[in-house]
Amino acid sequence: MATHKFLIVVDMQNDFIDGALGTREAVAIVAAAAERIRACREAGDTLIATLDTHDEDYMQTQEGHNLPVPHCIRCTAGWQLRPEIAEAPMCIHADCCAGVTPAKHEAALETLRSCQVAVV
Repeated sequence: MATHKFLIVVDMQNDFIDGALGTREAVAIVAAAAERIRACREAGDTLIATLDTHDEDYMQTQEGHNLPVPHCIRCTAGWQLRPEIAEAPMCIHADCCAGVTPAKHEAALETLRSCQVAVV
């Protein structure tokens, strides 16, 4: 029986790599992570990626009180995927997701495009 593989890419955003919460260790794994993503795509495996997202009121949230370091604020450079990761490529299938209204769906897709995520 053939097995299907999944790759889960968690928060490979600028703020977690070399931004507000970045580390040398995170910087060091970018090339390997991008290569692993490309290999996953070429093999036809499933790629799942997360995108940590906060709003301008982050410091007033429960997380902001416990981790008082603003990060991944929507539409900032730190929120964006690391270019090497975004280019590996990752994509969203627009016909396989929905928003609460058609307008919200398109707004979400446009936001993803602004983060260098391909929408097909």
